[in-house]
Amino acid sequence: MSGRIGGRELTKLYQEIGRRVQLQRYFLQLSQRDIADRISVTVETLVKIEAGRIRAPSYFLRRYAKLCRVPVICFFKRSMPNGGPGLGSDDKAPASNVVPFKKRSRLGQATTIKRAA
Repeated sequence: MSGRIGGRELTKLYQEIGRRVQLQRYFLQLSQRDIADRISVTVETLVKIEAGRIRAPSYFLRRYAKLCRVPVICFFKRSMPNGGPGLGSDDKAPASNVVPFKKRSRLGQATTIKRAA
């Protein structure tokens, strides 16, 4: 059994990562233009990544994670720090153990975003 995954699985993976990228952008309350400018990519590239039409390159995920102040693994794990759903089946932590995502305002003040119950 090889460790390779097929085209459908890759497409689902790209779509899930893109959804998480978009979710983080919503949490930061930034436009696609703002994000693209801050991490030095085109708006078109960001749109395609969010839609899952192209894979998110590692440099993109590193820059994006730094901007969002979350670890890169958040785009792959079952539970994200902000309580969003994840990918891996190996992470069985219940959502109650997830650390809340902290958003920084433009003035640098941290505010906690609570999940809907």
